[in-house]
Amino acid sequence: MEQASSTEHLEFGEQVIRYLNHFEISYLDLARAIKMGPNAFKEMIDGERGIMLSTMIKIANFFGTKYYKLANPDLQFPLKKDLPGETEALVGTRKTDDKRKKYSDHGLIEALDELLSGSFLEEPRTSKQILTQLPEEVQIAINTEARRITDLLNREPRSLLVRKFRVKGSREYWYQLLDIVGNNDSNIFSN
Repeated sequence: MEQASSTEHLEFGEQVIRYLNHFEISYLDLARAIKMGPNAFKEMIDGERGIMLSTMIKIANFFGTKYYKLANPDLQFPLKKDLPGETEALVGTRKTDDKRKKYSDHGLIEALDELLSGSFLEEPRTSKQILTQLPEEVQIAINTEARRITDLLNREPRSLLVRKFRVKGSREYWYQLLDIVGNNDSNIFSN
């Protein structure tokens, strides 16, 4: 399958972002719809990763258009009624009844920041271990999904406070306060 040039995939990524913003759809929803991992999808639309033609076609199909039309910034957006059924239903849901809470709505940011200011992360911890230290109401609000903690720790400003690494023999990422981590620990594979 043919891969687009770097300029083309940057422009295409910008167009995808315009479409997502116009229809008030999150990139996570689109990534799920085209069966692509959210991190890979985000890297792709941010221009950090190439876009395969087959992926361009899937994205365009999601919006009920052709990939070359979606890539043209001079063309108008399709009308909501012209979107494929699943996409149209998703747009309606997002605009009228967004049931997803932002991180700040359930106290995760505040609880995680409190842990970062304490001593719990002086020792290496996984996001699952960090989850156990959060207040019970926060754990319930985020459905005990440790990946939400991972997401916040991988983004600024928290990513500037912690080091993410793997420990020999473990498949999970571990986090530790950056000023505590030693640079010569032989059990750590930095990532």
